[in-house]
Amino acid sequence: MPSVLKANAAKFPPIETFSVEELLGGWEAVQKKHFADGGIYDTITIGKQ
Repeated sequence: MPSVLKANAAKFPPIETFSVEELLGGWEAVQKKHFADGGIYDTITIGKQ
């Protein structure tokens, strides 16, 4: 609802967004680095099971 957004605009300042391709090199790179076997996700979750 545009009227709700307009009425509350001062409470929620604009945020800068980005694309995965632009900042992180694309989804394939993210998958390999973060979610493939031995990736960051595995490192974070090891021992928490």
